[in-house]
Amino acid sequence: MMAAVMTQYQMIMARGMNTLKTAVITVSALQAGEDNNVIPGESLLRINLR
Repeated sequence: MMAAVMTQYQMIMARGMNTLKTAVITVSALQAGEDNNVIPGESLLRINLR
């Protein structure tokens, strides 16, 4: 799921931003559970948009 979210962020940056302006999105942390084969109840995604 989170990989799809990160892909969507990239798509927003590519299609939604003015091409004459510079923008950078950085995914700095992604944490979603600690056990294998278990869907976690919550996740943490840290991004930086410049």
